[in-house]
Amino acid sequence: MTRLLHTSLLQPPVVRAPARASDGFVAALFERAAPDFDTTLATLGYCVPQRLFETAMAVLDPGAVGIEVLDLGCGTGLCGEWFRPLARTTRRS
Repeated sequence: MTRLLHTSLLQPPVVRAPARASDGFVAALFERAAPDFDTTLATLGYCVPQRLFETAMAVLDPGAVGIEVLDLGCGTGLCGEWFRPLARTTRRS
């Protein structure tokens, strides 16, 4: 009995993670990360927008300009910067 009690005191309690983070937690996390987001991506060598643009240019006609472009990114605007010179019009929602 003493041994059982002793080992149960040494084991950390089981803590179950919530099914999802609270809205407040997610909002605070994004607010804290937002000011440095672009710098962080650059530091990590994030180049998906550039690679996507290069891939598109490989299949588009040379000199393609004034075309319809729809940026379905995650809100950073990074793809838009690459594709803007090709777009017929630009608008932000």
